[in-house]
Amino acid sequence: MVNVNVLIAGLIGSGKSTLIGALAYAIKMGKCSYSFVDRPEDLTPLAKLYKPWLSLTPVNRTALGNSETFEFSLKKEVGPQITISIPDYAGEDFERLISKQSDILNHWGGEKNALIFLIKDFELDALEEAFVTEVENRENLPIHPFSLELTTSQVKNLLLLKELLKCVRWESVVIGISAWDRYDDNYLPDTFLKEKAPVLYNYIRHYLPKTKVIGVSAQGAEYAENLRQELSERTMNNTRSWSVINNERGYDLTKILDLISSMIR
Repeated sequence: MVNVNVLIAGLIGSGKSTLIGALAYAIKMGKCSYSFVDRPEDLTPLAKLYKPWLSLTPVNRTALGNSETFEFSLKKEVGPQITISIPDYAGEDFERLISKQSDILNHWGGEKNALIFLIKDFELDALEEAFVTEVENRENLPIHPFSLELTTSQVKNLLLLKELLKCVRWESVVIGISAWDRYDDNYLPDTFLKEKAPVLYNYIRHYLPKTKVIGVSAQGAEYAENLRQELSERTMNNTRSWSVINNERGYDLTKILDLISSMIR
């Protein structure tokens, strides 16, 4: 049996709870290659995440300091069983981790061996706004004290990833670009990250050369009234949620679990 204790990390609004909800629904309904070894007696905590997803309403974000850890064993027809432990932390908790004001990882028991790092927002010219590399009359520029609130999401993502790597020696790291339906027509995940966040991309490739970059569309599309019927139909035929792994689209979100477990010794 492979024990996969996976942290789904990311800034506020990066899609962490939505991904957990979509995964839970797929496993519960048998719409994936995994099934429960022993079905949990109480699915109420998971239902809080997958029921809004099912009804096409935004999944409530986890509140600061108010998290739950979901643990269950899964099996496939072929291959080893895996035991999953996934804490659902708030984006605010992760932002506080950057400034050393949170100890959330100490509250999560067991071996921490897998990290899914979700990124959603990419501001234009974020690095130009955050750093000055070559500017005429640089000595005349005012020096502002560092403020996390005024920092762009790209810089926050880099700081958060560095902090997570400092706290834990992860065996498996996957970078997931969430809301991938916004970019899928024009990009592949790896080339998208390289173009939109070059400093973060180079950091990952230097310090985490085996890391996979994937695209994830857990809710299927932006929730809009004109898409409700289409998304409902796609929910029924299991084509709503999908991922792009190794540049191939698949509608079984548990392929992400296959990916991270394959990287664990």
